[in-house]
Amino acid sequence: MIRRLHGDHLQTDCPKGSSQSVALGRKPSHDKEGFPQQVGIECKRKGRIMRFASMKTFILLAFTIGTAALQAKVQVEADFPGGSVVVEELDPEKRLLRFRPMNHKGKGWACWWYFKVSGLTPGEVWKLSLNGSGFAAPSRASVSSDDKIWKHISPGKRSGKLFTYEVKVDAETTWFAWGPPFTLANARSLIEKTVKAKVGAEAFELCKSQDGHVVPALRWEPKGDGKQ
Repeated sequence: MIRRLHGDHLQTDCPKGSSQSVALGRKPSHDKEGFPQQVGIECKRKGRIMRFASMKTFILLAFTIGTAALQAKVQVEADFPGGSVVVEELDPEKRLLRFRPMNHKGKGWACWWYFKVSGLTPGEVWKLSLNGSGFAAPSRASVSSDDKIWKHISPGKRSGKLFTYEVKVDAETTWFAWGPPFTLANARSLIEKTVKAKVGAEAFELCKSQDGHVVPALRWEPKGDGKQ
């Protein structure tokens, strides 16, 4: 960030970790584009001095780095239980995310999607364009600000191969899904609570998944009086 101080002097914020920044020289001349010329800027960092000889080069470099940082700050992740997404396009400036469900070979139809997006600005309206059809494209998708409490968003609209949802985000990190997720952890928690409630239910292993995970279940043994 470049700041104008007193009189003809300029000062700029140096890279993180620099001890100070100093603008050298008097009021510079300007080129035809209005950029000041022949201004040297020094940043002292761990005994070294980093010099920027041209103010125009420095401004353009700072703008480029700042823009890249802004664009890189929005991230899409699905590396968690139940997560599924393939990002086809991410454009933070247009607030556009085009995606499709991950295809897990040999594990059924690719229709489930569930991911989180970080680096958002609360209050912004994003367009989520799903490249999918049929069961993969629910009329109303689900959104959450904490991955616990979920709500439906407004109905999406079909345009060609894309089904687009518009959603106003409420938090910097937001989760999106085909519908409210119910993961293995959710199943275990529900079964544990039901057993502790002492309603006659017993937990048991129904089967194992293809990945070797135990699939928990509940059963009720009928009473001898035939009333259950």
